[in-house]
Amino acid sequence: MTDVSKLSTTQLAKQRGITPTELFAQLNTQGLLKKENDQWMLTDTGLSLGGVYLTGKHGKYAAWPSDVDFNFGQTAGSPSPKAEASNQKFITATAIGKHFELSPNKMNYILSELGWIKKGLKGWLITDQGLQLGAQQGEDVRSGIC
Repeated sequence: MTDVSKLSTTQLAKQRGITPTELFAQLNTQGLLKKENDQWMLTDTGLSLGGVYLTGKHGKYAAWPSDVDFNFGQTAGSPSPKAEASNQKFITATAIGKHFELSPNKMNYILSELGWIKKGLKGWLITDQGLQLGAQQGEDVRSGIC
């Protein structure tokens, strides 16, 4: 049985009109969730905002109060430094490549040489170094490729 006053991260994303991938990335950037062994885990900060673990048909997952304020533009409040970072505009490797008149493929290899991304099974993945620099993992909504 689930707690009706709590919503999964996926449900919150739908409620706020963004994709679950975007919300997970924002919560990761803010230090509220972290990925361990392919599972999203609440941090101490996430727990302090009312995050809890619930168990459903797909196993254990993070859930939040339905009125939670993550401070990144969803509700009023003074944003934390991490929240301000999540409000930044991000650009893709394609956009960087256009600026330097390079193909997106060439730009990805340059970012890989810098150690910011690495080749995955399908597409490119952010490295720990890339995450430390503020990168966020993108995903094509049609193909699911990163």
